[in-house]
Amino acid sequence: MNLNCDAALDLITLYLDGALSASTRAAVREHLRSCPACRRHYQQYAHTAKLAVRKPEPVKNIDLTDGYGTLSRKLKKQHSLRVGFLAGCAFVTLAAVAVSFLRGKKGRFGG
Repeated sequence: MNLNCDAALDLITLYLDGALSASTRAAVREHLRSCPACRRHYQQYAHTAKLAVRKPEPVKNIDLTDGYGTLSRKLKKQHSLRVGFLAGCAFVTLAAVAVSFLRGKKGRFGG
């Protein structure tokens, strides 16, 4: 059985899965040996399929307490900065109101 490129490319997934009859499998194998373009396509597909099913290595010795401690410190620092910023804004606002109030009293009493 001689296969053209379109037929061989259509059968590549079944070829990789081992789902072809022996004669069709042999025809695909023979076409891949004789056709560099289809062989490249097959190699790329096989590589991609291998990457898709690869499972990541499990990470061992995860210390969650360290991550929690680091996160907690960062959040406390951000909280402190926000509180400090808000306190500074409140102080400046209060000072502006006080100065405005005092200037207004000074003008009313002729002082």
